[in-house]
Amino acid sequence: SVAVAGSTLACHSVGGDCFDVIELGGGRHGFFVGDVAGKGISAALLATLLQGVFFTTAAMDISLPGVFSRVNTYLCERSAEERYATVFYGVLDKMGRFEYVNAGHVPPILLRKSGALEALGSGNFPVGMFAEAEYESARVILDPGDALVIYTDGVSEATNTRNELFEESRLRQTIDSFAGQDVNQLAQGIRDAVKAFTQGAAQSDDITVLAIQYKGLS
Repeated sequence: SVAVAGSTLACHSVGGDCFDVIELGGGRHGFFVGDVAGKGISAALLATLLQGVFFTTAAMDISLPGVFSRVNTYLCERSAEERYATVFYGVLDKMGRFEYVNAGHVPPILLRKSGALEALGSGNFPVGMFAEAEYESARVILDPGDALVIYTDGVSEATNTRNELFEESRLRQTIDSFAGQDVNQLAQGIRDAVKAFTQGAAQSDDITVLAIQYKGLS
């Protein structure tokens, strides 16, 4: 089974972050986080479009790289402005096998039950940037108790009143200190850490956190 907690804290009330958890049948779940370049209404509209297209395409019986190729082509054909989005999407099966594509997105952080931290990096272009882009997936095995934090750069680039960045190192420290079993606590802990760091400074980007914990076959 899988436990999930996710939220977006929008900047200026509208923004280009989106996330989704997609039931794929057969005990499989898809986890999607996207971040459209830019802000405002147009970014928010493209984020909504991207989420819808991804939801529809992910449900098809095609490979993960194939999903990204279709979404990329769709965006390149329909996005009049030079709009692109970074996307992380992965599919977790009931055995803990996790296949993912990171399309230019900040690397999610995998917290092993042992306490080790691993980053799921990117070798792919964002979607909507190059029509001819090709995508490759990667695989990792999750063990019961392992947790994964997928986030947008609004977290790592959150700024305090002294113009200092929160950065991935602080995020890693926050995740590293998580000792509970509840992903809601993990997600809330990250949001609280960002809030404490920014000390009331104006939020300059959307902040999205999607925390997942693989519980095993139970």
